[in-house]
Amino acid sequence: MNLKSIELFSGIGGFRIGCDELGLETVWSNEIDKLASEVYVQNFGSKNHVNDDIKKVLEDIPDHDLLTAGFPCQPFSSAGKKLGINDTRGTLFESINQILKRKQPKFFVLENVKRLLSMENGRHFAVILKTLSKLN
Repeated sequence: MNLKSIELFSGIGGFRIGCDELGLETVWSNEIDKLASEVYVQNFGSKNHVNDDIKKVLEDIPDHDLLTAGFPCQPFSSAGKKLGINDTRGTLFESINQILKRKQPKFFVLENVKRLLSMENGRHFAVILKTLSKLN
């Protein structure tokens, strides 16, 4: 069986490396940062890679078995301003939620961002868990 994956907020392709190693077919990837997209394309090719705002391309995402997402860590990182979901990049989890609802992949893997568990006494992480639990 050939499992199909998508990679959201792909950066330079960390999840892609793992999926390729496991023999999964990456059928779609997305990254808004132009320079990161250029590196991604150099490493994996431009086929099915979209360099655009995820909110503009939600309808273009194909069916898949595995969703991977390195949702932006800057809002949660100790190196950033620590605004969490109060930073527009921190709200991109809602796009992940929409895709999970619409496409219902068998599996998903989200990047672990170090401060996500401790920011505002875990409030941001609680919002994410509550949202995911509603998806079954």
